Amino acid sequence: MTEHVLPASPFFFVRHGETDWNSAGRFQGRSDIPLNAKGLEQAAAAARQLAHEQAECIVTSPLERARQTAEAIRAATLLPLHTEPDLTECDFSPLEGTSISTRMKLAGITRKDELPQILPADGESWGKVKARALRAVHRWSARTEAPVIFVGHDAVLQALSETLTGTWFNAEHGQPYRFTRAGRNWSATPLGG
Repeated sequence: MTEHVLPASPFFFVRHGETDWNSAGRFQGRSDIPLNAKGLEQAAAAARQLAHEQAECIVTSPLERARQTAEAIRAATLLPLHTEPDLTECDFSPLEGTSISTRMKLAGITRKDELPQILPADGESWGKVKARALRAVHRWSARTEAPVIFVGHDAVLQALSETLTGTWFNAEHGQPYRFTRAGRNWSATPLGG
């Protein structure tokens, strides 16, 4: 990945609150599933965590679960809210709606960072997810020195983390993560953790 697409400044990323499909462990992708009751609580908790952070704006995926989370954050922060299609979840195509654990077992993989190996050819490649996630974060963070709050999905968050920090991590629903840079090294830490 070339240097010019890396984020220009620190930023926050919030994985949307839980949906019924998340609770059931299903690939969710482009299906526009709303937050469940627990997800709404998680969105409200994320909003409380971010209420006193100095940020420029909120940028969200257009999918409803992310928009609902972003709206809760906007209500608490009074920041401008923008929609960014490049933050949309990965297109899992025929995997959509199927059990993640079953697909992992069938493919003989045991770690979530191995999921890119089983992405279907008629879906979206992992390289494309990484490229558009970085493009979106770079585009918005280049506009300001203040952090931007991005709201999106696990695959997009893992794509950013893999590229910037070299690792995946267990991203909790509704948890804000702060991405910061020291020299050429990035880190992702849970806000309030």
